Amino acid sequence: EYCSIKTTKFCSPSVVQETGPGSRERYTITNTWDDTGITQVGYQELESLPAGSITELYSNPELLPLKAETIPAEERNNFTTVLPSRNFIPNADFKLYGTALPHWEISLTEGDVRSRITEGKLTLQEGETLRSEFIAVPSDTTLHFTATESCSPSITLVNKDGNAEPFTENLEEINTGTYSFAIITFTGPCNVEKPLLQTVDDLDPVPYEQAQRTPLDLGMDTGENTFRSGAACCPTGPTGSYCWNGYVCVEPMGPFTYLSEHIDEGRDYRCVNGEWSYQPVKLDWQAEQWGFCEDAEQCFVSSSAAAVSDVENTAADFYQGNDPTCINNGEFIFDNYCQEGNWSSRTKFIATKLLEVAEHDDNYVLYCTDYRQALINTENQGDKQLYIGGEFSVGEQGTLDLGSAIAGTPTPGIMQTCYGQGTGGLSATGQGLVSDQENTCINKVCVLIPEDGKVAFATSLNKPLDDADSFLYALNLPQDSLSEICAGSGDFTECDLSDLDLPGSLWYSAKLNALIYSRDGIELNPTIIDAILNWFKDVFGIESELSEESEFITQAQKFNQLYLLSRDGRTIRAVQEVFSEDKQTLIAEYENFETPVCDYIVETLELPVDLQTELLEDVVGRDQLSCTSDNTLQRIELVGGLDFFWPQLTGRLRVE
Repeated sequence: EYCSIKTTKFCSPSVVQETGPGSRERYTITNTWDDTGITQVGYQELESLPAGSITELYSNPELLPLKAETIPAEERNNFTTVLPSRNFIPNADFKLYGTALPHWEISLTEGDVRSRITEGKLTLQEGETLRSEFIAVPSDTTLHFTATESCSPSITLVNKDGNAEPFTENLEEINTGTYSFAIITFTGPCNVEKPLLQTVDDLDPVPYEQAQRTPLDLGMDTGENTFRSGAACCPTGPTGSYCWNGYVCVEPMGPFTYLSEHIDEGRDYRCVNGEWSYQPVKLDWQAEQWGFCEDAEQCFVSSSAAAVSDVENTAADFYQGNDPTCINNGEFIFDNYCQEGNWSSRTKFIATKLLEVAEHDDNYVLYCTDYRQALINTENQGDKQLYIGGEFSVGEQGTLDLGSAIAGTPTPGIMQTCYGQGTGGLSATGQGLVSDQENTCINKVCVLIPEDGKVAFATSLNKPLDDADSFLYALNLPQDSLSEICAGSGDFTECDLSDLDLPGSLWYSAKLNALIYSRDGIELNPTIIDAILNWFKDVFGIESELSEESEFITQAQKFNQLYLLSRDGRTIRAVQEVFSEDKQTLIAEYENFETPVCDYIVETLELPVDLQTELLEDVVGRDQLSCTSDNTLQRIELVGGLDFFWPQLTGRLRVE
């Protein structure tokens, strides 16, 4: 078998040879014992990830050079094949070395090969032939061959024993079966240019320029990379088996979130334990930093190039300032919930749960927003506010009067945070994934006011239920008995309040670390439904009037601030999505209202001075506000000033 080891050699499908020391005459031999070790592998690690997209990273070869690594021949024991969409024809651009054309056999009736090659195009006259050497190919694989000029080649497949069979069918769909090599032959008169042989997967084949282009092409001496192959022997290391990229062995990419074989936008392959795996680029929950995860259902948090990020860190480590590179499906960090590889929010799930209660009523209001807006009496709740927002602190200037802070008296420099600042994704360092405003002990609060007036509120917690600083202290519940009172795991279960001085009903989800409470009592279906109302699924899927913002509008999935109103045949549906300070959007729909909502925004609202210019004029060639009306439906889109507009267009509305 290929890659079997005997003493200090391995059985290689093909090996490049030279006619003598320092010679540029190169050729390939097949099925041979090879004692060549490895001195370079792909790729060097980055200490920090440069700004920009993955395309920008891979267009700069200096950022991803090969790294020195000494691996003896007897460790090259893993047979691995080239990734899809990589041209593995050696010397496909017909580079000459002196008078030699490496890796091709050419038969001319007159002249020499130098006179036949012009800018990568080779001309054959009547009766002349050009034939490739044996090219190692993966068995039981579909190959795709193309060339841009007038020659129609013949392709011969050869097995390990040297038995050959011409392939006479569609050259764009070659099934290699049990064969291990291919020979490509061109016969004149014709021109040969850009011959391309690639393996294909479920995605389309790529053109020559993409299949040929790699960091090696861009950053290494061309003379060092004319030899390519569709299969090779690579080693197995502590993190798994290496992969063959057509040129060199590449170590497993699992620990390095930014590494891939980048073919085109949306087309990346990662080395996962000896095999190439197509993986999409993922974004953090702010939709700014990009990277890859080991599993398609994981969600990306922080680049492995970040100083505080490590693939071994977990979601729990984030709160101590140690960022994970990715977290698993069903895990969460603050309100950010990983749902099958995409960022969502815990607030979205608890809002959906409350909608189960509201959907039977014709009239209701559901409002999910920052607790500072939803819980209007927190400023008068003494030290209980500490279990909602977190500890009070001040900057370097000023002194803190805790009593005044709790009472809501403004004090310069005061902030309220649940976890320490300045570490990992929290605030000052790292990527700043969680702002001070978000660093609270509970996340967004949802308040449901149904037709019968039995108000319910729900929120998700950022500390364990039985933590000494648990939010449930604000409900006068004793922490030492919470594990018994709210026994159960996974979906929402009802807590036993029979022996406690707390009226109503309390439901808790261990899966989400979230609770729903109603002073008047509320009945829930004990399961979490993943399906969101169609409007929530589609609201960001339609083409936005603010076309320049459409890219991040279509990425919206968190839905952690929403407002729904149904009253006497009129409806309001509003969602706010904020990735970062410069990536935010508000979409609101008003149905069956006579009030002209756009006029209300433009003419009636007393806008702050900075918003008057920012929103109602063209700012840097980008519209900030869009209003459309279609019969009974009015739709508003905003991408600025959301802190001001969100309460004005939702919670502060009074529908008569």
